[in-house]
Amino acid sequence: MSQTAEIAFENLIFELRQEFPQAETGQMFGKRCLKVNGKAFACLFGEAISFKLEGEHHQAALKLESAELWNPSGKHRPMKAWVLLPVFHSDHWYSIASQALIGLGQGQEITGTKRQK
Repeated sequence: MSQTAEIAFENLIFELRQEFPQAETGQMFGKRCLKVNGKAFACLFGEAISFKLEGEHHQAALKLESAELWNPSGKHRPMKAWVLLPVFHSDHWYSIASQALIGLGQGQEITGTKRQK
């Protein structure tokens, strides 16, 4: 993993916690991930990050250059709800991670504070 992907992931963690303090880090398949209430919504994977998305957000993410369904096992069994985005899309990671996090909250209390920049 390059320093670039790791730094971009650290920046994502910092930014997300400003608005969603309940976001926490953890492990998924031995990789660093972001979770809320024990459920993962983003996972660092090599030079990319995967996001668990639904509906129009899932479709829009798949339209980005080099985006693909996440296949962590490498055995042609992708996780259909997860979209893998290369590090060169890191400027989009915050908004996509926010969509993934909020999507997890269907039926749960996940709220964000007003993001200030």
